[in-house]
Amino acid sequence: MANINRNEEKVPAPEEIHGLAAALDQFGADFDPYEYMDTVEDKEQNIRDTEAMLLAGKTDGLKNYLLGFIDDDRDPQAVQAAQELMKRLEEIIPQNALRTAEMSMEQNCNMIDGILNNLPNPEEVGLSIDGGSRYLAIQTCDSGYDYTFFNQDFQELDGGQLDNPEFSMSRAIYELLSDERLQEAKLEALDYAFLVEQAEAAEKEKRAAVLAAQEMQKQKQETPILRVVPVNRFERYIEPGEITQDQYIVKGGILLTPCASTPDFYESSNRRVNGSYIDAHIYEVAERSKRGRPTAFRVVEDAPVENPFEPVGKEIAITQSGGIPCGLVYKHEMEGFILSDKTVLLQKERDAHGNYYGGISLDGMMFKIPKMYTPVTDETGRITAFRQMREKDFSREQPQKKTEKKPSIREQLAKKPEQHTAAKPPAKRKDLER
Repeated sequence: MANINRNEEKVPAPEEIHGLAAALDQFGADFDPYEYMDTVEDKEQNIRDTEAMLLAGKTDGLKNYLLGFIDDDRDPQAVQAAQELMKRLEEIIPQNALRTAEMSMEQNCNMIDGILNNLPNPEEVGLSIDGGSRYLAIQTCDSGYDYTFFNQDFQELDGGQLDNPEFSMSRAIYELLSDERLQEAKLEALDYAFLVEQAEAAEKEKRAAVLAAQEMQKQKQETPILRVVPVNRFERYIEPGEITQDQYIVKGGILLTPCASTPDFYESSNRRVNGSYIDAHIYEVAERSKRGRPTAFRVVEDAPVENPFEPVGKEIAITQSGGIPCGLVYKHEMEGFILSDKTVLLQKERDAHGNYYGGISLDGMMFKIPKMYTPVTDETGRITAFRQMREKDFSREQPQKKTEKKPSIREQLAKKPEQHTAAKPPAKRKDLER
């Protein structure tokens, strides 16, 4: 039996291992940038992980990775760099690395076998990886094994088939984990049916989100686009000076004003510029000019716009609801409410946020008052009362400017520019005076 002289085995220096790990990391960043950006979140951590693999003698994956570049000769620079790294791998890694790797694989497979022994069906395995940061579902098939990796939300990350039917289940799991650099991860058994059920629910939720996004996009495409029109087209009803630079009139005579809380969105009132009633809405910019000015708008539902008013005070009871008599000459009724304080609230007199404009009635003649109201509803959505509202102060939500320290008198004098006395004009000659 041959004696093994361990002193003759090549033991790599720590700096050699670290240098090789760093070189392998840089190789991936230089010649496989897309894969590198997708899989590496922390460069230093990736170097440490590679260093640990080298110390453990787990070089098969690294060698196969480099061979992929050597066999593909389309990039001579990548081929040369891969060949140099392959040579360094063979020189630096100790001679007993293969034995170390085989022992490590055997230990890991034994550990995985210990987990699988507690499962009711060894041909269908679910595993939680590192406390649920990832999941693995694997089952046997005709060609070997069918597997899928999931993220922490049970959404599919990767999957396929491992065409090695000669592998045991534990060996197949070890190989899959090694490919993902998860061979040292903490594993816990998970019910396979439960994992598949969660994955199907996540996929269903994902499809629903995609369909909702498509439906929203479809609605946007179907929603009419209202183009901005010149102000002078409505000069019978409004003067150009009455509109600010950030207001726009769109087709139909609808005046749009930036929302107080979210100026990227615009809101209309409940009337056109000619005074006729319309439903108030929130609008978004549909088209812009080359200079960025809005040229068209569209109505948007469920816009992320905060109500510019907030309720204050007590609830005000409703004394009448339904048809409210209106008109001094032309008598008619409009749907609305009369409150206990005689305030009249009409359904047509609401802003884009659903707030009611307050009003009073004098023998059917309606007059708007500068008060806003919000409805109070019960669990069924029925309006039971109203509360008055006040305008929110969005300026308080803006970060306050840092108060500058007032300079001292000495500092003010030091900065004060030297003042020159203006030259006195020459005296007028009396003989030139008229």
